[in-house]
This record gives sequence, structure tokens and C-alpha cells, in this order.
Amino acid sequence: MATDPCWLPSAIMQTTAALLGIFAVVYVLAVQRIPKARVVNKKFRMADSDQYSTTYVELLYISFLVLIVLCCATILFNSLWLDSLSTNIIIKHPVPYMGGIAYALFVLTVLYIATYSLAVTTWLSSEP
Repeated sequence: MATDPCWLPSAIMQTTAALLGIFAVVYVLAVQRIPKARVVNKKFRMADSDQYSTTYVELLYISFLVLIVLCCATILFNSLWLDSLSTNIIIKHPVPYMGGIAYALFVLTVLYIATYSLAVTTWLSSEP
């Protein structure tokens, strides 16, 4: 019984989209909490001023944009890999290491989400 080689790129694309959705929730929850905090001697303190919180909102926004680009690249390479495995409509000639590039992008995306989510969760759970 032969197995279908197209399941892996499809699964990676679905997982990447699901992780992007989870990260969007983390991003929204973190941005809601940040305007109330500021840094004083490397510790987070509550403040009325939004002067310190602007940098954290910008940092989260830039990190979210990087994640969107990374997820789009992952989904694009996996769809090209899926095309090269099945119909060859988009790519007429086989591209060497297409599966390796697509898989490496997926691993990079997962590591990025895990690291950044852990950092945001640690910051949000720390006592102000």
C-alpha cells in the first residue's frame, strides 16, 4: 500500500495557519496589557505615562509583522512543494531541496512563535 507524499506539506500549511492564529491572540492580549506598564531599573512598574509603553507596543508590532512574513513564506514554500509533488502546474522543473527549505521554514516559524510567546507570557505573568 503506497502512502500519499502530499500529506506533509498540507499538514505544515494547516499547522502554520493555526499557530499564526494563536499568536495573534497572544499579540492582542499583550498589547492590551502593555499601556499600563513601564520599565524602572529593569523591572515592570505601573505608570500613568504611555512614554515607556510605546516601545513595547512597537516591539510587539514589529515581531508580529515578522511572524506574518515568516508564516507567508512557510505557506508559500509548502504550497510550491505540494505542487512539485503532485501536478507541477506552477513549477515545471523540479527544484532541489524544496522539501528541506519548506521544512526548515516551518521549524523556524515554530521556534519563533515558541520563543516569543514564552517571553510575552513570562512578562505578562511577572508581578508589576
